[in-house]
Amino acid sequence: MEPYTVPEHTYEALLRWVEEKLPTGGFLEAVLDNDLLRALSYGDPENLAALPEMVTLINSISGVPKFYKGAMREWVNEPVTYPVTMP
Repeated sequence: MEPYTVPEHTYEALLRWVEEKLPTGGFLEAVLDNDLLRALSYGDPENLAALPEMVTLINSISGVPKFYKGAMREWVNEPVTYPVTMP
């Protein structure tokens, strides 16, 4: 498989979120919250073009739970207690 074409700044924000649970920007938070309408309203053209691949990338991260409608904020407040790996 070829490397992901997710914008570098977005990949780095995702990496910081996974490894350190640091907050993300509005677009990435919306993607992680599974809120497509909000993601579409916050995304810049580069991120919107990479959105399908970004979802694939997020789903491939092992050790990170899948989120729906705000559950991501609850997870961020929990301590990191499991291994997470980025592809």
